Amino acid sequence: MKATVAIITRGRDPRLLSTVEQAQLTAPEGTEILVVWDGPERGLALSDDVRQVQTDDRPRGTSYARHLAMMEAENEIVITCDSHLDFPAGWVEAYTEHLAKYPKHVICSRCEMIGRGQGSIYHGADLRLKVKGPQSTGVCRKPGERQAVAAQWRSEQTAGPVMAVMGACYGLTKKNYKAMKAPWQYGTGWGCDEESISLAAWYMGGLCWLLPQVIGHHKQTLATYQKNETDGPGVLANRQRVIEMVTDDDARIDLKVWMGKDHAETLPMTELAELREYYKAKGRRTWADLWAKWAGAITRPMLIDALEQNGLQLSQKLRRAKRDQLLKLWQETEPEQPPASAPQAPPKLPPAPAGDVSQVIVRRVERCERCNGIGTIKQIEGMRDLGPFGQANGRCKKCGHKAVIRRVA
Repeated sequence: MKATVAIITRGRDPRLLSTVEQAQLTAPEGTEILVVWDGPERGLALSDDVRQVQTDDRPRGTSYARHLAMMEAENEIVITCDSHLDFPAGWVEAYTEHLAKYPKHVICSRCEMIGRGQGSIYHGADLRLKVKGPQSTGVCRKPGERQAVAAQWRSEQTAGPVMAVMGACYGLTKKNYKAMKAPWQYGTGWGCDEESISLAAWYMGGLCWLLPQVIGHHKQTLATYQKNETDGPGVLANRQRVIEMVTDDDARIDLKVWMGKDHAETLPMTELAELREYYKAKGRRTWADLWAKWAGAITRPMLIDALEQNGLQLSQKLRRAKRDQLLKLWQETEPEQPPASAPQAPPKLPPAPAGDVSQVIVRRVERCERCNGIGTIKQIEGMRDLGPFGQANGRCKKCGHKAVIRRVA
């Protein structure tokens, strides 16, 4: 199955071009690269082989931008990403293979927060009913802030089933998203993309899953999503939208009362009430099931896949083991630890001269005309000086097609 890699961005993210180019270089042939601009400002001109769409004449927020990506993607499997990520080799194949086998899953990868220092790798999320505390909780961003039904980084490091996705790169099928009634369409500003899609997946009979691949997330560029008239109220509204998705009436009222002690309720959310009733009528699981029976939803084949993704080589005897034995083994597994990237110091650049005007640098994506491979042309000899340009012979690493490489000063 082919995938669409949909990169969500707004304004001038300095790492957007790097994210697009890495997606092109690491994704297999046939992968669609889609950039979703949140609002009218486009901080970068992209090549013609990158399809681009826009949310509206004003910024709508990350959740709605992900929704538009799901609607606009040409392929059945969609991976929605932030615009400041680093991708490893084979990551798209890992997403497509898993979703081809488990089309009701919503998946994420291990996430290395680049900029926080070496070793900052996170492993999907748990859901917490009520969180209140200092900024150090990792969920609350202000002292005393209340967050109900909050996704929080897991303490466990095993790949496999998780209560919620986290890490800015999420894969799912279009069919599954539509069956959930497209929960990302209601978000404003930023925040709670993870909680809303994870809850919806649970109600409709799916699960969230953490893949073992590590995707780098450049922390220093998170400020690209600047607060505006949409973002400020939107953060709180998104949290209240998640509460409105709680299908148990008593639990929902309790959470609303608890949140209301510190935060005024925003506008009425009739659409979320309709979504909640849909989950009650059509869903395969309930809110109470999430807290009482979550582990029971993990099937025996899933546990075998999870153990292998954590680096275990299972004997035939273990493959025939009962589900409870496999579940215990998975819970006790210490996964193989991927190396963290060394923190990179920002380059020291000289100050711009007084009155300096920006130059325009045009960078083109190299594409093999025979196999359509991107970035596959390898130089196989030294560059010869031919006066107006340098020239060398090359070869496509993918199909072997010969190439002449010219370097123009």
